[in-house]
Parts: sequence; structure tokens; C-alpha cells
Amino acid sequence: MAIFLPFSLLRDISKLGFTALIADAFILVGLVYLYYYDIFTIVKQGGISDIVNFNQQDWTLFIGTAIFTFEGIGLIIPIQESMKNPKKFPPVLGIVMIIISVVFISMGALSYAAFGSHIETVVLLNLPQNDKMVNGVQFLYSCAILLSTPLQIFPAIRITENELFTKSGKYNPYIKWQKNVFRFFVVALCASIAYVGSNDLDKFVSIVGSFACIPLVFIYPPMLHYRGVAKTRFRKGADIMLCIFGLIVMVYTTALTIISWTSGGDKVPNVGYCDRKDRAGGELPLF
Repeated sequence: MAIFLPFSLLRDISKLGFTALIADAFILVGLVYLYYYDIFTIVKQGGISDIVNFNQQDWTLFIGTAIFTFEGIGLIIPIQESMKNPKKFPPVLGIVMIIISVVFISMGALSYAAFGSHIETVVLLNLPQNDKMVNGVQFLYSCAILLSTPLQIFPAIRITENELFTKSGKYNPYIKWQKNVFRFFVVALCASIAYVGSNDLDKFVSIVGSFACIPLVFIYPPMLHYRGVAKTRFRKGADIMLCIFGLIVMVYTTALTIISWTSGGDKVPNVGYCDRKDRAGGELPLF
């Protein structure tokens, strides 16, 4: 909170570019180490671990998680407006999407091949927790989250703030502090929701992706296109079909994820590193 609250007061998204760049550098270091460790693990164990080609029980979690991973439509307009040459944004966006797609797919495939059914929701927990290098990577990832979250929450705060406050606080301290309190409230609310969902991170992320991100990708854009751009019957029909498709996927994946979450009470709780160490009276090997 000590990091999020001050950054939430920034009104110019371009000022968050430096912190986001540092966060990207930290993530890059972690990715390089994860690539190395995954390949090292596969070679050490003489091949891939036990993998399942299709998870019939929880496959819907993938849909919400994938949409959540790639969804960033709220940042497109603010980032484009803050660029020196906004016309260069489309090719930059295309290159970025290709790069992150390759990274996500390769990292997920390698990690699953390395750890199989023993893979954790956060793959960093599969690494030896008493290793200083691993602790350093985890620390860098934590810093990356702290530095990148203000950029992600910026569009939501700006949009809701413009709807709630019609007057500018530039020359009115009272209005300005009303906006500041509202920003503090949004940050605290998001932190509280994240804390509640942290125990089942995979299902929490999937619900957010299914319920909140699918409409941003498959429902709202065609609705806007239908009202503002579509002129022919074909385009209007395509927009309507895409909205219906998005609505069906949203309801279906959200419902199944909620059912999976609520029915998970009888499962054996996920044992973390500290639990393994305490129960065994010492450290247990991860492999």
C-alpha cells in the first residue's frame, strides 16, 4: 500500500513509464532464469514429467486465465495518447502481442513439461526455496508487481473519476482531495479483493478473466462498432453474433469456475514450502 497509494495520485500516465520499464527489466531477469531452470530440470530428470493433454475437470480455468493474460484494452488509448508518435502505435502493438504470445506459450509449456502434475499455480514456488538466486528472482518479481500495478489501475481510476467528478481539481484543493480520497479507496478496495482471492489464485484470476475481461474483448467492442461504425447488414450481424458469443462464453466459464471454486472445499489443501518444512521437521526435496 505504501507503494500503490503515492503512485495512484499521478495524473499523467507517461510518468509511470519509467517504473513500468524497471518492472519489465525485473520480469525479464526472472524469465531468463525460469527458462534456464525449466530446461535444466527436464535434462536432469531425463525427459518431461507426467503431463495430461487435456484437463477435463478444470479446462475452463484456462479460458478465463488466457483472456485475463492478454487483456489490456484499457491501456491502449492512454498509452497511445502518451506516445510521441501515436501513429506508430499499431505496429508496436502487433510486435508486442507476438512477443508476449511466444513468451507465454513457451514458458507455460516448458514449466509444465518440467514439473508436470506437481506444478504450482505460481511456478516460482516449484523452485528450491532455500536457494539465494531463487529468492532474488522472487524478490524481483514482487518489485515488478509493485511497480507495474499503478499503470494497470490507472485507466480504471481515470474513467470512474471522470464520471463521478464533473469539476476539475486543478485549481480547487477541495475537489482535488476528494479525488485523492477516491483513488485511495479504489486502491484499498483492489488490495482487499486481491487478498481475499489469493488463497485460490488460479480460480480467482479465471473468474476475473471470465466475468470482467471477456466482455472487454468480445462484447463491448462489437457493441461500440455496431453503434458507431457498422453500416451494412453483414457488419451489424457479425457484431451481434460476436456479442452473443461473448455473452455465452462469459456466463459458461464464469459459472463453471465458480462451481469449481465452491466445490473445492473437500480437496486436500495445497501444501506450500513452509508447510512441508514444518511438518517434516526439515526441508524436503522438491524433486
